[in-house]
Formats: sequence, C-alpha cells, structure tokens
Amino acid sequence: MKKSIVFAFAVLFLGCDPSTGTKPSVVDEMITAFESGCSTGDWSRVALERSARLTGIFRSLNDKASCRDPKTDSVNGNLEQALSGSAALQNALDEALAREGYYRGERVAEENTNDLFLILDDPNLTPGLRDQLLSLYANERYQLSYNRTQLNYVDHASYASRSTSGLVRFSGYASSVLSSTAQLSGCLTDNPAKAFDIAANVGLIAGSFATPMVGLAVAAVSELLKVGVQAATSIPSARQLYKSRKDRMPLALSCGLEALTRDYCRARDSHILVDLAHRNQSDGEPIPFFYGIELADRDLPVLYRWLDQVVGGSNSANRQQSDNSNYQFSRLNRVLQMKRNCEGILNELERDLKNPKFTPEDRVRKVKDGLADIMLGALYMDQGNGIPYPYSDGPFKNDSAYVIVSQIAGLPVPEKVEPGTSIREFIGNFKLAYSTELVSGINDRVGSLLRERHQGVLNEFLEKVNLNPPGIVREASSETAGGLSAVLALDRLDHFFDIFAFSPPPYREQDETLINQVRTDLRAVNSDLKRMDATQMDRAVKILNEVHTKFKLENTNVFLPAHLQMLIRNDLTTRYRRGEGPKSVEDILLMAGRDVDLLLQKSKLGPEEVRSDLDRAQALTGTTLSRFRDFFSDSLAKAMEDLKESADRNLEPPVAVGSRSPNRHTLSRLCIMTLISGMEWPKAVDVSICKGAKIFSPDAKLELSFDALQKSLERKSLDDRLCIHQDFLRIDRLASQNLSAPGGHDVGRRGLFEAAESAHWQELLDQKVAGF
Repeated sequence: MKKSIVFAFAVLFLGCDPSTGTKPSVVDEMITAFESGCSTGDWSRVALERSARLTGIFRSLNDKASCRDPKTDSVNGNLEQALSGSAALQNALDEALAREGYYRGERVAEENTNDLFLILDDPNLTPGLRDQLLSLYANERYQLSYNRTQLNYVDHASYASRSTSGLVRFSGYASSVLSSTAQLSGCLTDNPAKAFDIAANVGLIAGSFATPMVGLAVAAVSELLKVGVQAATSIPSARQLYKSRKDRMPLALSCGLEALTRDYCRARDSHILVDLAHRNQSDGEPIPFFYGIELADRDLPVLYRWLDQVVGGSNSANRQQSDNSNYQFSRLNRVLQMKRNCEGILNELERDLKNPKFTPEDRVRKVKDGLADIMLGALYMDQGNGIPYPYSDGPFKNDSAYVIVSQIAGLPVPEKVEPGTSIREFIGNFKLAYSTELVSGINDRVGSLLRERHQGVLNEFLEKVNLNPPGIVREASSETAGGLSAVLALDRLDHFFDIFAFSPPPYREQDETLINQVRTDLRAVNSDLKRMDATQMDRAVKILNEVHTKFKLENTNVFLPAHLQMLIRNDLTTRYRRGEGPKSVEDILLMAGRDVDLLLQKSKLGPEEVRSDLDRAQALTGTTLSRFRDFFSDSLAKAMEDLKESADRNLEPPVAVGSRSPNRHTLSRLCIMTLISGMEWPKAVDVSICKGAKIFSPDAKLELSFDALQKSLERKSLDDRLCIHQDFLRIDRLASQNLSAPGGHDVGRRGLFEAAESAHWQELLDQKVAGF
C-alpha cells in the first residue's frame, strides 16, 4: 500500500511513469522556478517584469485540474481572485513606474534610507566611513521627502492630494494576491514549481523590506517557498533526474539558495526596523537638521488633507448633490480661466502700445481691439457673428455684455442697443482719447470686476460645496491616532520659521520675503481656527473663505506645498554647509524610528503582529533552506565538479572583473551561496574546488571572496552567515547610484563616492565581512 502511494505521487509529481524514462517536465518546471530566484538588477525594471510574470503564473494554473472547481469545472474562486489581484498589481506598477518619475524616486529613496540605516547600525564601521554614510543618509532622507511631496501634492492637477508612500502604495494588491494564494493548497501541492515561482516573484517585487509591501503576509511567502521545496524534494528518484540536468542545475541551485536567503534576510531586516520604531517612541524633537523633513512627512500631510477638505467639501450623499458640487467647481474654474485670459490679453496690449511708430489713433484702435478680445475671448463666447454669448457656468450669465464693456471702458451705460449689433461695432462707437491713464483704468476696472465676481462665486462655492463649514473647521483641531492635526501642523510650521537657517545673500532675501508672506497668512488662519466661536456657522464660513483665499486654493492645493518644499530644501542645505548634519547614529535614530512607525500606521499594521509574522517567516525559511541544502548536496557536488572540470578543460583564467571565465564565475557564485547558507559545509562537496572563488557585483564591481568569507565565518551564527550576500547586494545597490550629500541653491548632485572613489565601497564591504 505504501509503495503504491509513493508510486502514485511519483506519477503526479514527475508527470510520467518512472519506469518509462519519459521526460519529467515537472522537474524542469521546478528548475525554472529555482532560476527565477536570482536578482536581476534595478528594482523598477524588476518589479515590472516580475509582476507580468506573476500574472502569467496564475493564468497558467487556470487549466490545471486541481485548480478548478470539480463540481462546475470552472476556475477556483481563489485563483480568480489571485489572478485579479496580480493583474491589478501589474497595471498599477506599470502605470506608476512608466509615467511617474517621482514615484520611482520615492520608492528608491525609501529603500536607500533603510539600507543606509541598517549599514550605519553596524558597530564595526570606521569613523570615516560612518561620517560619509551619515551624509548620504541625510541627503537620501531629503530626497525621499521631496519625491513624496512632488508626487502627492505638487506634480498633478487636481483638487485632492494623493496619499501614497512607496512600499505601502501597492500593499493592498500584494496582500490580496497572497491571501488568495494561501487558499490554493491543493492546487499548489500539485504544482509545486508554481508555489516557489510565485514566492520568488512576490519577493522581488517587494524589494528589500517586505513587511509594508505585503502586509501581514511575509510568512505566507515563506510558506510558498516551503511548499515548493518540500514537493521538489519528496521523491527519492528525483535526485537522479535533477543531476541529469547538469547544464541548468548550477544556476538553479545558486538562484534557489539566493531566493531562500533573501526571504530570510528581508524578514530579519524588517524585524530590525520594526524594533527600531518600538525603541524610539519618544516625544522629543529631531536634531534641527531633520526638523523640516519631519515636518514635511508627518505634520504637513495632515494640514494638506484638511485643505483638501476645504477645497473639496463634504462627501456627496447622492447624485444630485454630486452634480451640484461639480457645477460649483465648474463655476470656480470658469472665473479663474477668465482672470487668466484677461491678464494675457491686457499684458499683450500693453506690449503692443509701446510700439514707437503708433499714432494716437493707432493706439485707440488697439485699445478697442483689446476690449473686444476681452469680451469675446475671455468673459463671453463668440456666437460666430460677433455677438457675445454668456457661459452657462460663468459669472456674467445675467449681465449684458454691452453694459459690462461700457463699465470696463469707464463710459456711461447705454440705454439701448440695437438688436444684432456686434460687440466690435458697439465698441467702435466709443469716444476714447488715448492716454496711459486710459489703459491703466481699463486694467484696474477689469481686475476689480473679476475680483468681485470671483468672490461671489467663491462664496457660493463654499456655501454649496462645503455643506458643513463648522464640521470642517472643527476637523482642523481633530487629532489623528498619532496625535497630529492641522492646527498643530500650523504651530510646528511657525516654529520652523523661528529656527529657519537662512542662506547667505542673495538667497536670504528671497527666503525672508517668502517666509514673511506665508507666515503672516498662516498666523491669521491659525488664530481664527483657535477662536472660541470658530465653529459657529457665520464665523466658520468666514474662516473657510479666508483659508481659501490666503492659501490660494483656487489654484488647487499646490501653492503651499510647493513653497514650503523649497524652504525646507534651503534650510536643510544651509545647515549641511554649516556642518549641522547628523554626526552619529543617535542623530538619526529618532527620525528613522518615527519613519518606520509612520509606515506601519499607513499599512495599518501593529508592531507585535508584524514581529510575530516575521519570526514565523524566519523560522519557516530556515527550515526550508536546511532541507534544500540537504536534499541537493549531491547535486551541488556534481555541479561544482562539472564546472571546475569545464573551466580547466577550456583553460579559463582565474575569475576577475571582465574575465572570460563563464564556468569559474558560475562556480564562484555557487560556492559562496553554499558557504553562507548553512552552518556546515556539505560533506559531499570537496571544499578545495572553491579555493580562489570570487563574485563581483553587477554594477559597482565589488568583490566578495570565498577564502576571506570562509575564514571570517568560522564559529559564527547562522543569522550572521545567511545575510552576507544580501548585504553585498545592498552595498552594490547604493554604490551604483552615485549618491550625494545635500546640495544647495547652486550645488549639483556630486557623489561622495564617485567612480574614482569606489574603493570606499569595497572598504565598507570588507569591514562588513571582517565584522562577522
């Protein structure tokens, strides 16, 4: 009975009768899945490629019998949900990364700051390297804040700001994919290669820090890896079949080991960051260098979301209310468009009137043409016969165009206009004498008229869109779970101006002018919001009107974010030039801890549940990795022997950057991944084969030596060993980006570690290795 079960499972797993010698396609699928575990470069490109591959994997399961509902012969509902979530993730990544440079910048800077912190947390760093890395951390932290502000508030034309944060943005899709996949146990047990492939691809999409990306599903990725490895190693006869794939096994084994160690180390690194957030729940202030950045990332988003409420009003209860709100937005946009068009026409008129060849009659004719353009090109529509027609959503729909143009020209209002009279004909009868006062008077009257109409439209807008002004005013003082509010943000912004680091002239004058302008307005608004009667209806309406005007919300909620972003940059770069940047790890601890805490809040994750998930993930992957190494020890030995033999036969030179030694390079990778992935060297493998093995990073050409590692890892813990390759890739990732210290008004992005100084990065890697 037992033999028949094993035989049946062998048929299922291998896709053939073991006695027939038929090609075992599932073994090849598993090798392909292992090969997918290798890192392949830049995260942006990898995320796009792997999300497409993930969708393809789920589609390939549609026709598998064990993945269909046996009663209806239709696709399993959980598989449909996984496919839907995967397709949504793919589309969202494709749209964001292809079209939004600031999202890519935010995502990379977020990963860089975490990478740099984890390196800086190493007590073995020399003071010189630590100082340089602190400078890089300072700049990357600013770049992160800058890209978030651009992406969320500045670089888009809409009334509502977005709410994103690099790793968090797609967590809903990734969590949906994994939660649905977790319900496909039967399907994936019968298709183990797909389980491993799904886990490897989700891991590469998530990047270095998995928790915010996949929510409480880090252990779910580890579980999928376990399913794949368990199934792949369950059939004794499979050992020989794997060995027979000698051309593919070296890459499959090294990539499989990389996928498993990466999964373990992502959980470890996320654990360190979550612990950091817990350790630094302090009410203290960051060093002045980081004050503006924290303001931008924690306080100002609360203020901006409240300003969005002021602009967007209350949520619509029904379609009629929604239509009414849209109409009010249309009216507000129309009057703003009229203002811009009139400004353009009048500015062009003033330039034309400076023509020295013009006679007074020419200038009067030009003024009349300008008046006609204002009426037909700005305030009214032209019906095609020169007769003005009011916009249905405009502020002049109940006004005669002939009355309005007479008022603008400073002339008496006509008692009667003959039907069919064009506006140009009507203006042509104006008795005007040219003077500079004529033009300035027209300019003033147009401005006054539009300000009056704009205020009327704005009052109606605030009344009909903001259906609950007292509620919106009250919301300004309402604190979030993190103790933040719009009013507190205004207080902290005022303090930022108190401690602002002014640049030397001529930039100081620019900053002073802007600060005085913004500060006067924000203090007036803040004072009114704190009034005892602020939530009374009449007062609340006036406050919202004031907010709308002083913060220029008619131009959407971008005025304040754009100006404050510039001031925060100038403050930071001035402080850096003065030598006020972070001097020790303690200077960044509070900032880094609050960053992680904010990230967890946005992901709606609690630290304790995250820790539990991460602990489970590490335990699962550690066990799976041990099983993988034990089962494939013979395959590892065979692969290394074959690679060594081929390299010697082909007279390949020793491994070096750019050397034409394909077999030795592959052997080196396999040797180092085998060395770091377990406590003991596999007994079946001759360790002397690996003597002199080295791997080189894909971008910065950093070197990791087998001989140096073998010596430094003696009697070290598994945790110390497993993550050295991920540390190697982390340092390479940072080294390849030509990172810089904070610049300034006139300083470009010059890297501290440029190509000529790449030895610094190698020194950092050597210190990491020696530290073990």
